Amino acid sequence: MRKILAALLSVFLLVFITTPAQAVSGTWSNPVVVSPTPFGNSVQVGLDIAPDGNGNLFSVWNQTDGSFQRVWISKSSNHGTSWSTPTAISPANQNSTQAVITIDKANTIYVAWYSTNGSFDKIQTSKSSNAGASWSTPIDLSSNADLNRRPVIASHGTGTVTVAWRTIDNGVSSDILSSTTTNSGASWSSEVAASTSGNSIYNQNPSLNYSPTGVAFLSWVQEDASQNVFAQISSKSGNTWSNPTTFTGQGTASTPSVAFGASNTVTASWAYADGVDVRVLTKSSTDNGASWSAPRTVAIANILLCDCSAQVVSTPTGVSTIVYSFGEVVESSTSHDNGVSWSTPTLVSDQSSQDIFDFDVVMDTNGNIAATWSEYSVGSQVNFVSVNTSEDNGITWDVPDILSDPNLTFSADNPRIAVDSAGYLIVNFVQQISATPHLVIQSSNVFWATPNTPSPDNGGGSELARTGSDFTLYFAGIMTILLGIGLIQLRRKA
Repeated sequence: MRKILAALLSVFLLVFITTPAQAVSGTWSNPVVVSPTPFGNSVQVGLDIAPDGNGNLFSVWNQTDGSFQRVWISKSSNHGTSWSTPTAISPANQNSTQAVITIDKANTIYVAWYSTNGSFDKIQTSKSSNAGASWSTPIDLSSNADLNRRPVIASHGTGTVTVAWRTIDNGVSSDILSSTTTNSGASWSSEVAASTSGNSIYNQNPSLNYSPTGVAFLSWVQEDASQNVFAQISSKSGNTWSNPTTFTGQGTASTPSVAFGASNTVTASWAYADGVDVRVLTKSSTDNGASWSAPRTVAIANILLCDCSAQVVSTPTGVSTIVYSFGEVVESSTSHDNGVSWSTPTLVSDQSSQDIFDFDVVMDTNGNIAATWSEYSVGSQVNFVSVNTSEDNGITWDVPDILSDPNLTFSADNPRIAVDSAGYLIVNFVQQISATPHLVIQSSNVFWATPNTPSPDNGGGSELARTGSDFTLYFAGIMTILLGIGLIQLRRKA
C-alpha cells in the first residue's frame, strides 16, 4: 500500500505542478461607435485611451467640427459598452491633432495635443478634475515659433505630469523638449531640452514613462550627419534631463520602450536594422538608468528593413516581456531575471498577414498581457484589427481575435488598448465605413478574468470559459480523495 500511495502522490504532484494555468478565452463584444459623426480621411487620428481609478475610461481623438480639426473626448462608465456624447476640448477656429492622455492618482485627467495657427505649431494642454464634466482653458506649453509636434504625456503620483514633444528649429534641425507640472497643472515649467541640439530627431514619436520612484524616462530616435538613426534615452528626477545615452550605432532604430521591474530595475527595448538583418535589442539598468548593460539580442530576422518596433512591459517582481513586430508577425519573449536572459520567441499573431503595424500592449497588475495590432489581409486587401492575450507573462498566447468587422470592405487601424480597474480589456480603433472615406472610432471590450475567477455579467459582452484549469482542479480533487483513502488504510494496518 505504501508503494501505491507513493505512486499516487508522485502523479498528483507531477500533474498539479506542471499543468499550466490555461489562457482564459472570451468573446469580445461587438464594436460600438464612440464618435457618432463620421470624420474625414485624416491619417494621424491621434487616438488614445486611458482608465481612471473609479472604473471610468476616457478616449481622445481628433476629428473635424465641420471647419477645423478639433480634439474630442468621450467617457465610458461601463467598461466601454457605451460612450458619452463627445466633447471638443481644443480651441475652436484652429486645427488640433495628435492628442494624448494621462490620468494621475487623484483621477485628474490631462490631455495634450498640437495646434496650428497657419504659421507655426504649438503644444497645448487642458485638464479635468471632475471626471470630464468640465475642462480648463487650454494653455500653451511651447514658447517658440517653430513646428512643435508629436507630443507624449505621462504622470506620476498626484499632480506631477510631464509633456514632451518634437520641435523643428527653422526647418533645419530638431530637438526633444518637455514641460512639467508638479501642482496638478496650476503652473507648468519652461520648456527644457532633453536631446543634444544640432542633430535631427527622426520622424517618430518619442516615448515617455515615469518609474514607480518618480524618475521620468524619455527616449527618442535621432539622426546624425551621416544619416544614421540611433536610439537615445534620458532621465530626470527634477527639471533637468541627464545627458542622453546612445543605445545603437550605425543603422536605423525604432524609439525605445521602457518598463520598470523590481527595485530600481529598468528594461529598455527597441528594434534595430543594420543593413543585414533586423534585431530586437534590449538593455537593462539596476540603478534607475544611471548606467546600462551592454545590448542583448532578443530576436533576429534576416530581412534588410521593415517597419518594426518593440514594446516592453514588466511586473514589480522583475518579470519582463517584450512584444515586437517583424513586418509580417508579432512575437514575444520573456525574462524572469530583470532582463538578463530571454526566452525563445513565441508567436503572438497568426502567419497569414502581409504587414503588421500600429500595435499596442498593456499589462495588468497580475502580469497578464494583451496586445493589439493592425494587419493587412492579403485576401480582402484591407487592414483589420486583431488582439491576443497571455496569462503567463507571454510564455504562451491564445488564438488571436479579430475585432473589426471582417465583412466590411474598408480598413480598420490605429488600435489602442487599456485595462480598467474592474479587469475589462478595451480596444478602441479607427474604422473606415465608406469609400469617401469616413472614419469612426469604435470600441470593443471583454472581461479579462484570471483562471478560476468567476466572470461577472458585462452587459452583453463576454462569457468566459476556463478550459485547462478546471481539469486540474477536478484531478486534484480526485487525487486528494484517493490519498485520503490510502492514509486511512495505512492507519488501520498500523
